[in-house]
Amino acid sequence: IRGDFDGNGEVDLKDVRLCLDILTSTAVSAKMSSDVYEDDRIDMKDTVFTIHQFYMERDTINIGFGGMIPVEPGYPTSYGISALRGAQMAVDDFNAKGGILGKKIKLLTGDDNCNPQVAINTAAKLVADGAHMIIGHICSDATLAANQIYKNANLMVISPTATSDDLTLKGEHLNFFRTIAHDSAQASLMASFVINR
Repeated sequence: IRGDFDGNGEVDLKDVRLCLDILTSTAVSAKMSSDVYEDDRIDMKDTVFTIHQFYMERDTINIGFGGMIPVEPGYPTSYGISALRGAQMAVDDFNAKGGILGKKIKLLTGDDNCNPQVAINTAAKLVADGAHMIIGHICSDATLAANQIYKNANLMVISPTATSDDLTLKGEHLNFFRTIAHDSAQASLMASFVINR
């Protein structure tokens, strides 16, 4: 990764750290379009510079969080609350260190009730409110529904819990990433464990 990201006149390890912070924490995609994707692969160099330019043009970095948030009996709210608290901790940590490239991060939240139709409305509101990237959603069906909105808005989405195969195996959601294995991978691992135990 090359580029004088901290503006000190030279390319050094600090610039690499800034790039990694961007890519591994809240790697927004201002332009997840044809100039970033080549043969279904991401050109990381172009992505880094696109992100850098994107950040420099804004006073704050708005990260949207979509998922089931309120505590209601009988619903998988613990996932949503845990993910939201984790996102807020990361935002607070980065802001305490000066933000990213000198820009403060703002967390926008939207409750989708783990319902696909509500998720569409939640996604539309997060986009309208100026989200630059999305963390979420929590439930797979809600994520699939909401991502139609995010794709049209050219926003990158990363979910900590949505496991549906359709989100990554069909090649229809190139703006979507996750930090958990998809359903088939989990099933294969569990079956292998049982068989070979």
